Amino acid sequence: MLWSNRTDRDDEKLWKKFVPTLHTKTVIFPVNIKNTHWCLIQLDTEESEILMYDSLDWKNKVFLSRLQGFLERMGKKIYPNQEKWHQWKIKEVKEHFIRQTDSVSCGILTCWYGYILGSGKKLEHWENSEKDTLKACREVYTAIMVSILANKLTMPSTLHPARTTKIRGG
Repeated sequence: MLWSNRTDRDDEKLWKKFVPTLHTKTVIFPVNIKNTHWCLIQLDTEESEILMYDSLDWKNKVFLSRLQGFLERMGKKIYPNQEKWHQWKIKEVKEHFIRQTDSVSCGILTCWYGYILGSGKKLEHWENSEKDTLKACREVYTAIMVSILANKLTMPSTLHPARTTKIRGG
């Protein structure tokens, strides 16, 4: 998404995907860092803040500065008269939330963080223990994978919300 040798054309294509979502207060999306680790990004568009929820608590400064630069470049270009789009702040997430204790749970926890934050809740208010939450996340993940493999999962198409697309098992 934010490789170092991006062109203006690359930025414009990506920005077109962002624009519809940036008119809401909060935008939440997963990112993959160096094709090895999943994290969750939350953009607060009213405060122009970038928050990263990382199950390993890596700082990911390079990625965050690239995302910040992208948002600021595009904001100045597309919204030249709106200052709030010109300066994004990287805000450290200070709340306590469940971290991974292994080398494989980042994707599951990233989905979990998105689910909780998308529900309007705070991660620190989750009442189950870390062990119970990881177990629940893995059970949900397993159920999804079994459904996909059994060719029974039907999901709305992202391109045509009125249609549905059946996902084929591998």
